[in-house]
Amino acid sequence: MSKAVTTSASIHQDTIPSGYCAAMITLTYAADQDWRPYHIARFLKNARQWLNRRCITFQYVWVCELTKAGKPHYHIVFW
Repeated sequence: MSKAVTTSASIHQDTIPSGYCAAMITLTYAADQDWRPYHIARFLKNARQWLNRRCITFQYVWVCELTKAGKPHYHIVFW
């Protein structure tokens, strides 16, 4: 994971009230799937809606990295 997301996660963690926990999600494309720039936005929108329907307060940070094959994958940390 890149230093930027680690630093950002640390900053967020320091501002989160006690009682919250973190969850990390990695999104990786299958070999036969093509990347589209709206995929991460769509995922985050759906996650936001799901969490809001359950009255769950949250924050998140994400980063995109390239695999050895040159395909992007995402690391997301939710609190």
